[in-house]
Amino acid sequence: MIEIFLYTIFIVTLSLLLISLVKIDAIVILIGLMLGFLGATFSNIFTSLFHTWDRVIRWNPLNMIYIINQLSDSKYFKYSLLNNMQLVLGTIGYAMIFLVIGYWTFKNRRV
Repeated sequence: MIEIFLYTIFIVTLSLLLISLVKIDAIVILIGLMLGFLGATFSNIFTSLFHTWDRVIRWNPLNMIYIINQLSDSKYFKYSLLNNMQLVLGTIGYAMIFLVIGYWTFKNRRV
């Protein structure tokens, strides 16, 4: 249950960030769908390409999408390269970052 809550908070704040940064709604929807369906795959490809930097790359925001799967099934550790606590903290951290940046850009956006 907690994984669904954390995943939802992450996706909602990411959506707020995208809506605040991109002015064309169709592009926001396209980016959101791509991240939702292919974000974990992009993260896995990105990590495998730069495997020498995996200690840094595993903290990319797309890797936080694994939270919905990894908290219920620990075999996903091999994809995310983060333990459950790191994944939870990373998801909360990125949600806070996305919320702050999204709020700031929304507040300063000309209508």
